[in-house]
Amino acid sequence: MTSSEGAASWSLQGKLFRVVSTDSATYASPACLFQYFQDEKDVWANYTAQGQGETLGNKAAHDEKQVRQGHLIGKVVSNNKIVSRFHHMAPDGALIAGESGTSVDILPDGRLRLRENWVLTVDDQASGHMVLEEFRMPPALLETADLRLRPYQAEDLSDHVAIMSDWEVTKWVSVRVPYPYSIEAGRDFFIQVYEEWAAGQAFTYAIEEKATGKLIGGIRLLSFKEQAEVGYWLSPTVQGRGYGLQALKAVADMALGTGVIQRLMAMTWDHNTASCRILEKAGFILQGDTPAEMDPGGHLEAPDQKSIYYILEKT
Repeated sequence: MTSSEGAASWSLQGKLFRVVSTDSATYASPACLFQYFQDEKDVWANYTAQGQGETLGNKAAHDEKQVRQGHLIGKVVSNNKIVSRFHHMAPDGALIAGESGTSVDILPDGRLRLRENWVLTVDDQASGHMVLEEFRMPPALLETADLRLRPYQAEDLSDHVAIMSDWEVTKWVSVRVPYPYSIEAGRDFFIQVYEEWAAGQAFTYAIEEKATGKLIGGIRLLSFKEQAEVGYWLSPTVQGRGYGLQALKAVADMALGTGVIQRLMAMTWDHNTASCRILEKAGFILQGDTPAEMDPGGHLEAPDQKSIYYILEKT
């Protein structure tokens, strides 16, 4: 895209943005999501707060629902400036309209930041400022040197059930995973992870060994908000090959690059030395005993065993 004042090194086409700061919720609250489109100098966007706040970890903003539906249309007027007009419908049915000027910045990780000054052209002509940042939904495929991380498929069911039926796997996971593990439990799990992914609430990858094409485990990103929990499991037949570290680093790097997740949390048992070692090699820092409100409980609960948790912060 070019303009008389220089060429822009960015494009808004298809990108998703969330509000990271605002001095007024009159226009858009932190629950608002914007999807932008661009054709050369022409820019437009749709935005809404409905059904998105909780997914991004902001229930209070979700409950406010400052915007039901909104639309913006504008023009690129220089290599980092956009002028636009917007309108949206408030929850009470009121129509809000205004104009805005937006500066586009490129963040160090390549994502875009929009700094917007706006003024309403209706009612009291209120004005304000807000900042939006691009965020990226987790991709359907991640690859490492030896692994392929992908969504579960129907043909994975028997291998998945076999892995989760192994006590050496299930004993380390929470009681949310039943034991013994049945075909029915596996089907329910597949339905759950499909629905979570479609809703943008959680993202579960099957771990496939490239060399054999076999399912060897799974890894879950349990939410899509500022702090998200991550957990994984591997078949004992492949443990000791560095696969756990490869899978964890791939998901951690992806998650912290979305623009939404700023911190990852992982829980394990204090005597699960292999898991502790993998977490530490991946850069996670031990925080101490897992707080009771965070701990779902495990199959190995005993007086001499305790749940501990680790944190990895975005740098």
